[in-house]
Amino acid sequence: MSIRQTASFQIGAALLVGLLSTVFVTWLAMSQPWSGLTLSVPSDGIGLLVQVDETGPSAALPKGARLIAISAQNEPQSVTLEALDLTEEPDTLSTPQILARFLKRQQTLFHILSRPTVSLSYQTVQGTLETITIQPLPLRPLAELPILFWLHLCAGVVSLVLAAWVALQRSSDPAGRIAFAMACAGLWLVTHGAALYATRELALNVAQFKTASAINYIGSFVGGIGLVNLFLVCPTRIARPWQLWIAPLLIVPIALLSLANLDGFEVSRQVTVMIVVLAFVALVIVQTIKCWRDPVARAVMTWLGIAVIICSVVYVVAIIIPALTGQDQKITQGPALVIILVFYIALGVAVARYRLYALPDLSMRLLFYVGGLVPLLLLDAGLIYLLSFEAAPALGLSLALVGLFYLPLRARMFTWFGRNKTPPPEEVFKRINEVVLATDHIARRGAFEALFQWLFAPMQIRAAPAPVANAQLIGNGEALRGFAIRKVSLI
Repeated sequence: MSIRQTASFQIGAALLVGLLSTVFVTWLAMSQPWSGLTLSVPSDGIGLLVQVDETGPSAALPKGARLIAISAQNEPQSVTLEALDLTEEPDTLSTPQILARFLKRQQTLFHILSRPTVSLSYQTVQGTLETITIQPLPLRPLAELPILFWLHLCAGVVSLVLAAWVALQRSSDPAGRIAFAMACAGLWLVTHGAALYATRELALNVAQFKTASAINYIGSFVGGIGLVNLFLVCPTRIARPWQLWIAPLLIVPIALLSLANLDGFEVSRQVTVMIVVLAFVALVIVQTIKCWRDPVARAVMTWLGIAVIICSVVYVVAIIIPALTGQDQKITQGPALVIILVFYIALGVAVARYRLYALPDLSMRLLFYVGGLVPLLLLDAGLIYLLSFEAAPALGLSLALVGLFYLPLRARMFTWFGRNKTPPPEEVFKRINEVVLATDHIARRGAFEALFQWLFAPMQIRAAPAPVANAQLIGNGEALRGFAIRKVSLI
């Protein structure tokens, strides 16, 4: 089998696995009863705000209504709705007791929504309480699955394809490729597990909920182990083979205790995430110091360090801090997921050592484009947590402020910090004349090196062992072999 056939087969197999998983998760999501409701939590905590699908079973609900309670017709049990029922990620719940109550309510609500006829008690804009009866559809229409659902699934598929592509780059460390594949497999499990329960209409069968949540958590610590080990071997190896077992031996027991949920040994699932994030930051610092004199490793870290810090900060601010402090998670996983996917793409490029000579400019562009999401999230979080804005107005105002102030500043900052500044033609002509008018080959060589240093700012210029007829890149793009000036070739 040729190299091209091997590459096609490997990437095709990864894509097939991702698509099969996508089809399965989509089938599960469509197998849930559908009432045509989009629910959100009001600021005063009374009921749930309702946005009605005009073609759905609940189209008769008036605009601005608040859903207070639901019950199955001819059954005495009625459930008063609360903000807990819309929890997007159950791992963020502060105590096992709250998690158990949440899952019990989910099972009760799912049982009610699965009945042929459901009664909805709602509060009108005028404050009166009324009730209507609906017949939920047994299957959720494909077109009604939200964008966040498809974003989760696409992120998982991209992570698998990215792992297959990196595995084909033979110039990188095999241990790094294996660790990166492990990290991508973890992201696949995280996103496809969360896609099912994070985008539910109101409730999900508890058996499916627990299974999907466990898959999500398994993916988080498997991916975390892969990322920690990856930073132990990439861009420079700072650990011996036996030391790569430290992360699994530390994280797996904590994760198993969390999954077992034993009485007296309850461990928050966010503990393993925080361990991985702290290890990220520590290893980035160690790798930066270790590879400072290595131009190849330093190019990788220039690309990688920015992505690690941005993604770690955004994920901790958006997901982890609200979970550990007991606050409601008012920022959804969507923006954080986009940042994490960008980080994985940057990580894959770094591990594969693909087009290293272009990484500084690419990292600069990535910093300024993705960096716009950081002030957006911080503004959104500040408006929600500090000024008690609703989620939708806060996001709109944040977008307006970022568009008004950051986007013009981004172009100016790239001009300030960018490496590709076009020099004035008269200055270029002057320096070329210095090379041409040099009186001897020593002076000409010095002027030529000064011209290269001024134009391209290389880390090092030295004489090649033999004259070079044609310019060419060396290795992964870390060096350029230049042409000869009077039997002197530069590298």
